[in-house]
Amino acid sequence: MKMAAFRPADKIDILDLFEILSISAPEQVADIVDDVYGVDALPNPAREETILAARSLLDYADQTRRAALRHRSAVQRRNTDDL
Repeated sequence: MKMAAFRPADKIDILDLFEILSISAPEQVADIVDDVYGVDALPNPAREETILAARSLLDYADQTRRAALRHRSAVQRRNTDDL
């Protein structure tokens, strides 16, 4: 439901679900949305839209992870420099 609505406020919840379900490809998300709503159901956006939205979220998750790793690495370097 959150993926079909795709509200920005739902981004973190959706990413948590992706992680729990081990989703790594946007096509997996489109398959789930199609299975839940049916291909021709009104709440179901076009498959291509679902794939684009899922790709955007997966890219956001990757960028966030990389930024966290860079930050962690910088903090560790700073801590060892202080010794």
